[in-house]
Amino acid sequence: MKTYKFKVEVPEVNNGKSSLMDSFINEARDEQRQLDITHRINKKTTKVHRQMLIDFITEINEELSSIGFNEFKLSDELGHGNNYYYGSQARLQTHKSYRLYIEGENDREFEDSKYTTFTGEYRFGLSTPSAPSTYEIVKTVDDVLTMLKDEIIEHIKKNREIVAS
Repeated sequence: MKTYKFKVEVPEVNNGKSSLMDSFINEARDEQRQLDITHRINKKTTKVHRQMLIDFITEINEELSSIGFNEFKLSDELGHGNNYYYGSQARLQTHKSYRLYIEGENDREFEDSKYTTFTGEYRFGLSTPSAPSTYEIVKTVDDVLTMLKDEIIEHIKKNREIVAS
């Protein structure tokens, strides 16, 4: 009978994990870290933007209430979410319906996460009854009042005591 002797070399097993598996684990951890960063930032940005909208409609409502005009009311509904960022809106109901939005602009250059992150940039928009699914960019109280001009003038004409003073 012949005896064969041979030697087999296999890579060492590192606690049951290969270096490839380690790279998968590290990649998953890094992605989760990026998501956590994005979610924390987006949640905070949502709160700040909502407060900015509240402050903006407060200024607008001061002007509108001075003539007894209907006021914007903050909507409890948040807009469409994106990685825990939600836009906010307020509604003005006259015989027409207007919506004032604040919407974040995502930071495509944000280095700490590859996920959609809203780092604070924003824009306000006002939808008009003729095009409720689109909106015009507004930056100031005067911009909003100008867009409501026809409604405001009609309200003033109907309320003679405003015209008389």
